[in-house]
Amino acid sequence: MAKKYAILPDQNAEKYGYAPTRFRIRALRDIPEHGVKAGDLGGFVQSERNLSQTGAAWIADLASATDRSHVGGDSLLSGSAKMTGDSRADGRSRLSVTRTSVVALSSRTMPLSPGSTMSATLPSFGTTRKF
Repeated sequence: MAKKYAILPDQNAEKYGYAPTRFRIRALRDIPEHGVKAGDLGGFVQSERNLSQTGAAWIADLASATDRSHVGGDSLLSGSAKMTGDSRADGRSRLSVTRTSVVALSSRTMPLSPGSTMSATLPSFGTTRKF
């Protein structure tokens, strides 16, 4: 099966001499469930283990999945949402953080392992809330 997305190199890492901890993704095929077209930029991952190459799962906008977190199934992580630790979004989970809503979740299951966190930083208020 062909890959759904590519992980882009951090072009500023060499220029400024730092080791990147997350990388932007680019869609290699359309994902109509989330309005994604081939070539669209997505959010950020630490490695390929954070976002499934199968199904319609997608990370959009400035959202990120790092550590051992995983976005799979037909899930969508968007806005400025962050998944860390061992957290998982499967099925048709939706996690979105915007300026006007703290967190919007819709799913039958969105299991979080002990010690995992999802946090939202609201740009207009500069506050963080962990769930």
